[in-house]
Amino acid sequence: MKNAVMLFTSVCIYSATIAQDQPKFMAGGNISFSSQKYNSLTDNQTINLTVRPTGGIMLNETIAVGLSVGLGHSKYKNQDPFSGGLTERTSTQYTFAPYLRIHKNITEQFKFYVQPETGFAFISQDGGSSKQREFYLGTNIGLLYFVSQRLSLEVSLADIAYINMWSVGSDFKNERFLISYSLTDPKLGVRYYF
Repeated sequence: MKNAVMLFTSVCIYSATIAQDQPKFMAGGNISFSSQKYNSLTDNQTINLTVRPTGGIMLNETIAVGLSVGLGHSKYKNQDPFSGGLTERTSTQYTFAPYLRIHKNITEQFKFYVQPETGFAFISQDGGSSKQREFYLGTNIGLLYFVSQRLSLEVSLADIAYINMWSVGSDFKNERFLISYSLTDPKLGVRYYF
């Protein structure tokens, strides 16, 4: 009986140790800031700030599902070259994007990933005077490297997307298909697994 209890305790401790070695959740995201000033005939300026945290659940070692929630704010200043009048516009965007992520081992620490996702955005311009909606369906392709068991560095190499945007209360519609591949300007990221 004493040996059975010790065997059962050993199996439980070993199982708990293995369960702790396999992370179940992941968190990451991105922050983006850009400022552009240009002078053609007049002074113009654009400022963009976007915060987009992501979280997910690892279903197994290679597949995860998750959600990305974003908030973006843009401010545009444009001076009319003829009248000299200054036009200022602001835009706020809320984004919700569920995703599926599939990892493929290249080595134990170095992995290839494909991340199909769909998203929906609510865009409000000039304090709500103009409202737009955006539907997104796409795939992100990249590489990640585990610097430790809980932390990975990522590089996004390519995007393929269909984007459909429309205005609420008007006939404005815009459909785009995007294929983006860049080794000279990749998107970098960090993910924490726990």
